[in-house]
Amino acid sequence: MSFLINFDYDGVIADSFNQMFAVAQKAQKLMGKGRPPLKEDFQKTENLTFSDFAVLLGIAPENLTIFAREIFLILQKELSTVEAFEDMPELIGKLACKHKIVLITSNFQELVESFLKKYRLVKNISLILDGKDPASKSEKIKRAMNRFDFLPENTFMVGDTVGDIKQGKAAQVKTIAVTWGYQPEVMLKSCSPDYLVSSPQELMELFAGRMDAICP
Repeated sequence: MSFLINFDYDGVIADSFNQMFAVAQKAQKLMGKGRPPLKEDFQKTENLTFSDFAVLLGIAPENLTIFAREIFLILQKELSTVEAFEDMPELIGKLACKHKIVLITSNFQELVESFLKKYRLVKNISLILDGKDPASKSEKIKRAMNRFDFLPENTFMVGDTVGDIKQGKAAQVKTIAVTWGYQPEVMLKSCSPDYLVSSPQELMELFAGRMDAICP
């Protein structure tokens, strides 16, 4: 059976936490608005969009676009420092042989595409829905289902934050929380994902049909 698998990007495929934290610090300092970010802020923000993160830092609504632009410009310069989590490129390649892979991310499409080229994954990704589109992740999941003609029961949202899981549930699809990303396992369990996995190998097992090998 073929599935539509929607992946979050940062914290699931890209090991970007330290970089994103440093970039957020630089962007806030350049703007001189709000307060300096803390690592704990990434755990307090349910939906890790740049706008929501800026609001947490006390940046006024009229400056949210400026904050996002500063982050984009800094990320452009530091893109080459972003690495994939071990085994994730291989996993994406294998899954794409049978399933439809979509990236739903708060990041910027240009930066994600450069990352995909680095790991030779461009051909494995059918669609990227990025943070420039203000629609919620649940709306983007539904858009992907409509585009590729998948039913909710054959669609997954794979994420590393409470927001990812809640958005997947809002779209009425199956949800998979991964524990190697931005938010800790205890937070992920609190939103009751359908599956909780602690390694790419476990994720591969799930889609190989051994659903009973992984307990929610």
